[in-house]
Amino acid sequence: MKMTTLGITLATLIGLPFFLDGEMATLTATLIILLPLAATLTMLAANAHQTAPADLLALMILLGLGLGFMIVPGITGLLSLAGVFIVLIVLLLRQKRRSRFSARWGIGLYGFALAALLASFVLPSPTASILLLLVYAILLPTCPLHGASIVCFSRLNGILPNFLALFLPVTGLRGALTI
Repeated sequence: MKMTTLGITLATLIGLPFFLDGEMATLTATLIILLPLAATLTMLAANAHQTAPADLLALMILLGLGLGFMIVPGITGLLSLAGVFIVLIVLLLRQKRRSRFSARWGIGLYGFALAALLASFVLPSPTASILLLLVYAILLPTCPLHGASIVCFSRLNGILPNFLALFLPVTGLRGALTI
């Protein structure tokens, strides 16, 4: 499973620059390339006997949804971001480990971000832009809303915190650049 996942991410990393057009060949292209690179390095750094297949599957789902958000414009890309929030909520719900930070804080913030993202589809443009900026701020580890990132780093086990340490800020920054 690990070799298959590693092969898919390496193929994505190698093949992705050929599919980006001229507009994407700026800072956003660098951010897009960081996601498969982070997934590859995370899998290479993980021990084979400590990596659960569920963690690899979650990593690949998050990578696919993150790339879908970054590459596909419009509502389809935002639906990929909604999928990222749903996966993060499910990952936090299935954790039974105790830590200093409650998983409810992360679930609540990601649930609020999901609701704000879905509300931005139906609200007028200025309000939708403010809601989207709030959604992207939840992904960034900034001071008032950094609780969701801390919960993911402290509650999730395996290889996911290593990947999410780069995945969440990169997707948040990419989204903030599009507003």
